[in-house]
Amino acid sequence: NHAHDNPEEWQKICDHVAGDHRIHLLEGSMRKPDVLALYRCCDCYVSLHRGEGFGRSIMESMALGLHVIVTGYSGNMDYASFDNVSTVDYRLIPLKAGEYFFAGQQSWADPDITHAATIMRQLVDANGLSVQNPTPVSAYAPKTLAADYKNRIESIYREFMA
Repeated sequence: NHAHDNPEEWQKICDHVAGDHRIHLLEGSMRKPDVLALYRCCDCYVSLHRGEGFGRSIMESMALGLHVIVTGYSGNMDYASFDNVSTVDYRLIPLKAGEYFFAGQQSWADPDITHAATIMRQLVDANGLSVQNPTPVSAYAPKTLAADYKNRIESIYREFMA
């Protein structure tokens, strides 16, 4: 469920952060140049997700040289081995009816918020989150990905046709 689905909960969030000048709630859609400009204003990108596909925003942040802190689960783990990535511990929890499409017999990650906060403190204490080595975008260029997929499909084919 999204916070906007429950106006009372959303209002609690708004009230809670209203007095903290460090927190800015952004609502609504943003155009791509605005999103990239927002990334450039950040010290770190945090994605404490329960499940993620490819994680385009994570990869874009990495490519811009931001350190990212992500749940150590799901699609982003295909590339979460770079120097500018910290993964957060999690525990798998079963989905309840109505929490997600086709929720039966599935689980998703519940990120460990205490572990995420520890990582954030360590990064600030260590180097103020300055990342010197952005993730090489070429590792995820269409031709590179296509070649990786082709090799994987061929290996699966060989395995099952043997």
